[in-house]
Amino acid sequence: MERLNNFFNIGWIHNLPSVFVVEDRTTIDCLRNEKTEPWVVGWSDRRKVFLLSREKMKTESAREYSIDEYNALLAHELCHLFFNSSTNGVRTPIWLNEGLSGYVSGDIQFKEKPKSFSSFLEFFNKDGAEVYDESAFAIKVLIDAFGKEKILELLQKIKETSGNMTKGKFDDLFKEVYGFEPTYDAFNDLTSPKDY
Repeated sequence: MERLNNFFNIGWIHNLPSVFVVEDRTTIDCLRNEKTEPWVVGWSDRRKVFLLSREKMKTESAREYSIDEYNALLAHELCHLFFNSSTNGVRTPIWLNEGLSGYVSGDIQFKEKPKSFSSFLEFFNKDGAEVYDESAFAIKVLIDAFGKEKILELLQKIKETSGNMTKGKFDDLFKEVYGFEPTYDAFNDLTSPKDY
């Protein structure tokens, strides 16, 4: 929580989130009221975080998790709560939400760096396993080039939309903060192999 409080400049010390460890895929499906994909191993909802038991990762998910990966998973899900607090509950764009969570949680260290950006922007209001492939690295590129304060400024502008977020409106806010529209060319231009 300290790392997240420091990044988001939030002093969240009261009414802390509850963390629930879920024992199996059947329970995950029941709690989410849907059949879930094997990659769904954690999620957050308001002040609650749900994680598949680390001991069940090998049999109930797509892969095993080391202790460090599991800790990053917990931090990733907690980060979603900080994102939601920073945006007054606006969860889109998904790539920004997932990317920031992957970057701040340290989950990015367990991901393979993409050679170039070509898919993360497709995840504005839809989810999918592929959003995790590039989004944290896109956030890293932004923070490395412009600092974390620009991301926090963008979150504040999202918050000011009062939940009425469209892709067009987001693109305008992004351009207002960063001076360019979020495109693959723009993100690829910000990178070089040594930079990230």
